[in-house]
Amino acid sequence: MSIGGYCHFNEGGAGKGRYFSINVFGYDLMILQDPESRILGHGAVVWDAAVVFVKYMEKNSKDFDPVKLSQKRVLELGSGCGLAGIAYMLRGAAVTLTDLPNVVLTLTERNAQTIYSQVSTLLLNDAAAYRSLSIQKPRIHSIDWTEATSRSVHPNESSENGISFQMDNLVNHEDKYDVVLLTDCVFSASLVNDLVKTILNHVEEKATVICCHEIRDEEANAAFLLEFSNYFEWKRIPKSKLDVEYSNDLIEIIVGKLKKKSKKSHCISSTIVN
Repeated sequence: MSIGGYCHFNEGGAGKGRYFSINVFGYDLMILQDPESRILGHGAVVWDAAVVFVKYMEKNSKDFDPVKLSQKRVLELGSGCGLAGIAYMLRGAAVTLTDLPNVVLTLTERNAQTIYSQVSTLLLNDAAAYRSLSIQKPRIHSIDWTEATSRSVHPNESSENGISFQMDNLVNHEDKYDVVLLTDCVFSASLVNDLVKTILNHVEEKATVICCHEIRDEEANAAFLLEFSNYFEWKRIPKSKLDVEYSNDLIEIIVGKLKKKSKKSHCISSTIVN
């Protein structure tokens, strides 16, 4: 993929249609998507920002060390097909993937569980090759940034895909995470306040917020950065740290930390229930 000019990574070849194929940290992944769907909205396909981000993770793999990440709790908002959260799972983190209910049940849960099962089996059968590397079963929850309540996926709701997926207990506003991850979640100025509120509800005091998105709407991008800046100190990742083959000028990664003055006042009441 050339850096000169814009390109879509989810076009042509094996990346076109029902499955998107990509190698991440040595694993060949087949990500289920539904580009023809009229009901899944933004969550229907693997977006370029997710591809750029996982390739950024690969290039800077020392920053995503499995030993360190095995102690980290990661929350992905707007997971969609789940690629970015799954990449964190492959590095040993305890990952919770979230999106709207129809997206979670149709794509997120299927991809996360299928890849978790495949990789777990691979690690078990070839422990010598993978040394002490292990992965943790992901959690999947439906969440709507604009509503006060959301709930976890119930196994019966996903029975149509033939997968029995054991969900954890309820998640609520007291559940905090070490990393909050967003890939292509900034696309509407009207959602900015709800999105930032959701981030604030779930960050530990020393948490890292990572936002990788394509700038489609200048107004939405400016509104997000303005609201985000009220609570977080942030910086852009230099283009030089991105994979040259998976980069373009419209996609940026920003990394934020809570401002000191926000640490005691950032919690906003919300609940995620079963």
